[in-house]
Amino acid sequence: MAAIRAAASLATGRAAGAPAVVLGGMRGGLAAATTTSPVQLPGRLAARSAAASAAGPPDPPPPPAPLIDSAGRAKAEAYLDATLAANATLNLTAVKGRAPALARHIADSLDFLPPLDALANSRAGGADGGGGGGGGGAFSVIDVGAGAGFPGAVLAAARPAWRVTLLDALRKRTDFAVGAARQAGLGNAVPVWGRAEDVGRGGGEEGGKAKGKRGGGGGGGRDEAGPTTAAATATATAAAPPGSHRELHDAAVARAVAETRVLAELCLPLVRHGGLWLAAKGPDPAAEVEAAAGAIRELGGAVEALLPLPPLTLGGPARSLLVVRKVGRTPEKYPRRAGMPGKRPL
Repeated sequence: MAAIRAAASLATGRAAGAPAVVLGGMRGGLAAATTTSPVQLPGRLAARSAAASAAGPPDPPPPPAPLIDSAGRAKAEAYLDATLAANATLNLTAVKGRAPALARHIADSLDFLPPLDALANSRAGGADGGGGGGGGGAFSVIDVGAGAGFPGAVLAAARPAWRVTLLDALRKRTDFAVGAARQAGLGNAVPVWGRAEDVGRGGGEEGGKAKGKRGGGGGGGRDEAGPTTAAATATATAAAPPGSHRELHDAAVARAVAETRVLAELCLPLVRHGGLWLAAKGPDPAAEVEAAAGAIRELGGAVEALLPLPPLTLGGPARSLLVVRKVGRTPEKYPRRAGMPGKRPL
């Protein structure tokens, strides 16, 4: 965990425990260094130096590309607007008002993109964030405990070449996500109704097609299946068949408020070798992550980074993003049966 703390402190400009840089180690200090005779360059190098000086300072590097283009932002905001419109009856989010929702649900979701882009590009050998997946098809991300559909719907809007599965245990939320994704034009977003414990071993259904009851794993709560709605009879793109999610995805993401040990058992079994699990965390989760190190190793993962993130609003709390690499296979006994990860964390 020292490495994790060091990585976090580097964001503030200096490694943890590192001494300040002292100038002027020689006698006479900096003044002595600045009063020594200038170095005489050979003729050809001197000419180059003079030419460079005459040309002026180099042009600054171009600004980084935005994480989402205007078309993607329009789709993400359309999905958000559908969420806010349905919120009065479905209780999809505690955030009230469009302005705070833009920060909480869109800006916060976009913070998952840099590590995902790096992974997608490495697997495809590309440089545009649209890389292919480790299985040879589209780059595949699963949002575990997606709730109303964040961050998954925003990731689908920002990266239309990716396939993004929105996994949640509550039927009403996956029913909503199917219709909202179609309304926003997110043909690459695939809602799946099921528990992470079930789809990690076998089970789960394409949005709105499951029968019977499902409990609250992978998103929480209990909900009895009602009649299949018209919006839930099909998704914009074919969903993965039930039972096929184990080690299927290039990455798993989670914003769910749960202990790291619990989330690890729900998410890592869904990620293929070499992929990533990303979890949104609070301002100082180092102790929690350290306590989960054994569980992460047992499930085939290794902590790669704990990235500090700025507050979403002025004066708001700092945030962080846990990045875990899948370095081995998850043993067949994980995930345990539904409810056990939360009751008895590894």
